[in-house]
This record gives sequence, C-alpha cells and structure tokens, in this order.
Amino acid sequence: MPPVTSKQPLRCLLYARVSRDLRGQMESPKQQLDSLREWVAREQGWTVVLEIVEEGSASAYARKARDRWPEVAVAIKAGRADALLLWEASRGTRELSGFTELKSLLLEHGVLLGYGGKLYDLADESDAFRTGLDYLLAESESAKTSARVRRAMAARAQEGRPHGKNLYGFRREYDPATGRLLAQVPDEVTGPIVLRLFEEVAAGHSMYRICQRLTEEGIATPRPSARGWFSTTVLQIVRNPAYIGKRVFRGEVIGDASWAPLVPQELWDRCQAVATAENRRRKPDARFSHFLSGIARCGVCGGPMYALCNRGRYWSYACHWKHCVTRSERLLDEYVRRAFVALLDEYRDELVAGRETAISSAVEAQRRQLDGLRQRLDDVAAAYAADQVKLATLLAVERDVRPMIEKAEGDLRALLVPGVLRGLGPDPAAAWQTLDDEDARRYLKAAVEVIVLPATRRGLRYIEPECVELRPTW
Repeated sequence: MPPVTSKQPLRCLLYARVSRDLRGQMESPKQQLDSLREWVAREQGWTVVLEIVEEGSASAYARKARDRWPEVAVAIKAGRADALLLWEASRGTRELSGFTELKSLLLEHGVLLGYGGKLYDLADESDAFRTGLDYLLAESESAKTSARVRRAMAARAQEGRPHGKNLYGFRREYDPATGRLLAQVPDEVTGPIVLRLFEEVAAGHSMYRICQRLTEEGIATPRPSARGWFSTTVLQIVRNPAYIGKRVFRGEVIGDASWAPLVPQELWDRCQAVATAENRRRKPDARFSHFLSGIARCGVCGGPMYALCNRGRYWSYACHWKHCVTRSERLLDEYVRRAFVALLDEYRDELVAGRETAISSAVEAQRRQLDGLRQRLDDVAAAYAADQVKLATLLAVERDVRPMIEKAEGDLRALLVPGVLRGLGPDPAAAWQTLDDEDARRYLKAAVEVIVLPATRRGLRYIEPECVELRPTW
C-alpha cells in the first residue's frame, strides 16, 4: 500500500457511539459526526459513503450490546470504504482483543483507520505500534473507570445511600441547583399503598385477592403494566428489607439505610412469616378441587393424601405414596371442619389478644436475639469502615454470624405464623366458617397439620376422633 497522504481520494465510513454526559443527555454522537464531517471536508478528494451511529457501549463492562458494530465489518468486507474514521480510538473498542480483531479486518481489506484527526496505515510498523498503544491505554482506562464505579457503589451502599431506580413507595428530593440527591422520603401517594400491602399480607389475605383489589381500584403498579398487579410483584415488595430502613447490596443486608423506615419492624416480622410460606407454595389454592387434597397427610408413612374416585361414584382421600390410608372425602371434610372450629374456639383469647402469652414472650426473646446478631454484624462493619479492623476480620465475623441470623429469622417466622389467624377478627371460629373454600383452606393450611390414620374397623360411617389429629403449627 502506498504511503498515506491527505490528498489521496478516500471513501470514508464514519462511526459514532453514544456516550451520555453527566446530565444524561445524548448529544455526543452528533458532536462526533460533526467533527468527523469537518475533517472529511478539509481533505481533498475525501467523501462520506456511510455513517453508523451506535447506542451500545464499547466497554468490556457494558451491559448493552453494540448492535450496529457488525454493520461496520459488513461494509468493510463489501469494499464500500477505504477508511474507517472514529472520533477517538475508544469509540471503536476499549478491549485490546477487540482492536486485534479490528486490525486484522482492516489489514485484510486494505482499509485505513483514522481517529483524533490523524490517519493510520496498520500495515506500517510505526502506525501499528502507535494504534496498539492507544488501544492498550483505552482498555486500561476502561478498567479503571469500572473499578471506580464499583468502589463508588460500594461506598454509597456502606453509607446507606440509595442507588439505582427509585424504590416504590418513596420519592427522591434533589438540589434544584446542582441536581445532587438530598434525601429519599416516603411518597404521599405510593407510600400508603406499600403499607397497605404489608398489612394485608400479614393479616393473611390471599395474594390473588390482594392483586385483584389493587387492579380493580386502578392503583398503578411499580412498573407500568396493562395487566395490573401480580403476586410476584407483591412478594417482591413485602420481602424487600429496604422498607424497614435497611441497605441491601448485592442481595445482602449490609446495615442501616440513610432513609427512615416506611414499615414498622413488628409488621415486617409478621409479614415475613406469611410471605415465606406463600413463596414456598407449589401452586395457588385457587386450582384445588377437593378441600383437604394436599393438606391431609398419612399418619402411617407421612405421605400426602389426594382425592380419588372409587368406581366412578364415591370420592375418597388416599395416601399418595403407599395407599396406607383411605377415608371418605365427605366424612373427613366434615370432621376436619368441625375440629378446626373447635380449635379456633379453644385458642380464641390468645388469637384475639395478639398472643400476649408465654408464646408472645418467646417471640420477644427471639426478636431480641435477632437484633443482637444484626447489631453485632453492623458494629464490625462500622469498625471496618473506620479502619479499626481488617477486612479478614469482617469477613470472618460475617461468615460466622450470617448463618446465625438466617436461623434466628427462620425461628422467628415459625413463631409468628399463627399471626395469619389474627386476620379473622374478634371471633376467629365464626369468621372462618363464613369464608369460601379457597380462603378457608389457606387458613387451615397455615395453622395446622392434618394427620389421618386408618379406621379401626371396616364399614364405619363416621370418623373416629382418635384417627384424625389436627396439630397446631405453633
């Protein structure tokens, strides 16, 4: 190839890549193209044959792909251009491996590379060295930028400051002069909706009914959706520790947030018991056809009992694993309903009073233990932030304490599960009998285990009390 001169005719392919400025405005592609067009206009015989604007990033750490970059390779392979012009070297790629591929492509098709107002022939040893050095520096700067961003995110998280999209139920206040974030505060419109979700879930309302009411009332979802609310959306909200003033970083609670809690701790704890149980359900109760199907368990082998039809006429519940037990569906349903009503009557005072009994004392003791473990982890994290302990110490403490916190949270949820029943009001037994089968099943499933044994003799037309046990889960 002859030496590169500014006077030889060249068909130029201009490539510009979007780069947001600090205000989020995307003006850089226009500026890049204007600069490249002025360069072409100054050179005798140069013409623009194609312009490509890219919205993806050239960084190795970018999340959005460069959809239009392959068009550059297609145009070069088709022989449509003599030179690829960029505003600066990093507009093409910030990876040295990417530059190696680009260099091979340009050399194979005899295409020049231009950026920064200078044209390079990659077949020339000095030009190849200079461009290779530029791309090596671009890759290094990209890595430094990514590291700075990660450190800044970690620092903001450690300080409890918000990051990313605005949290549903809150709004953000900014300095009108500088645009700097000042505070994250409860939103007057969506804040009460979040609190309502926590209260309804803790009270034991079904996810289906909660979503149905929100959709019917025209309440906007966190993300615009023409289909309304879904149970997954509700669960994501009520299981997010940010609503009790905790900062979450990479899926872990790392300390207190800079914003005030929107939800009281006691309501959060009660809600987690219900939300965890709801999340573990294999399928919605709305699909059930038989009242005790999947709830009753065989008292011999422990397997689940499901309904089956005998001779096409008579429905029964049978052990799903070994057929150890088979009982009449009608008789078992009637007996369990009566027994559960009697159980609700027996514990009525505790349920109505909010369980201010020895069990309530156990809840408070468990909560104090959990608070102590969380505080222990927070203290070590604060000491690390103040350079009082080493990172190895922080990691060691977190490795030891985190499993203890998870166990304590599980123990607390187990104690709080009966809180579902408190949603039945001052007369739980009477209220439960007025529910439809879907909601009645859900309360029954949350409160007791139904254990069924074989009848003592064949042909009985009633259920023997000693053959069916309702074991409270609390």
